Amino acid sequence: DVRGFAQRVHFYSSMAYKVVREVFSLPALRTLRRWSAGVDASPGWTDLSFFSLKSYVSTLNRPLLLTLMLDGMSIKKHASYDKINDKFVG
Repeated sequence: DVRGFAQRVHFYSSMAYKVVREVFSLPALRTLRRWSAGVDASPGWTDLSFFSLKSYVSTLNRPLLLTLMLDGMSIKKHASYDKINDKFVG
């Protein structure tokens, strides 16, 4: 679909997106930002990731072994902790 293609091209290269947009009828950058604004990017596991994994595993005819790898990251100095919602913001 056009939406997925546009988001993928812009994700890999905003410059390439501008060039491709001159040739093909693709949405404006503002539209891409609006689409992305609806995505929950909060830390932690998403329901979509579990759903995608479950769908993939259901197509296999054999057991699947997984490895869970975690990586830490530092919190920016200007971030603060929201006690009410129990998360960092900033």
